[in-house]
Amino acid sequence: DTLQKEWDRARERVQQVLAGKENEPVQKGLMIMSNTGDKINVRGAGTYGDDWLLKSGLENAAGELEGENIEVTMEQIYEWNPDIVYVFKGLPASQYMDGSIKGQDWSHVKAFQSGRIYDTPEGVMNWGAPCADSPLMLQWLVSMNFPDDLTREEFDGIMRDYYSRRYGIDLTDEMADSILNPNAGL
Repeated sequence: DTLQKEWDRARERVQQVLAGKENEPVQKGLMIMSNTGDKINVRGAGTYGDDWLLKSGLENAAGELEGENIEVTMEQIYEWNPDIVYVFKGLPASQYMDGSIKGQDWSHVKAFQSGRIYDTPEGVMNWGAPCADSPLMLQWLVSMNFPDDLTREEFDGIMRDYYSRRYGIDLTDEMADSILNPNAGL
């Protein structure tokens, strides 16, 4: 029941942020399941990635496709033109942003142009999959989608409190950074 209490806290916080967004245009997000450089696979409708995007106030750019791990082309991504991209597995977000993925030019995508391509955090495990840290994933997504309404500093406090309550771990700055930036230095 303690995990349920964490979910209740998370949903309450997220609802407070999203309640103020009802009259604003909905941003489009894309959840990259994996990108090897040769193949880009996304999470379509009816998947965990889709659920994360919708619950965090976004429209799934790949929502017209049904299922998990769907191979797509850069041309499809250009057409969708997502505002935000989340990378679950494969090449790190830094390679999208520095243009070093051979054969993929992300510079034509809104998410690239605004610097909003992110690696999914990894704590106990990757937060993009159902895990003990899932209540944090939802709040982290909202903090990335609406940084003026749930700031990085506020989320950092939420994460530290969560790890203290759930695991008895007092996160150091280095530990917190390694969770939120799992591919730093790659």
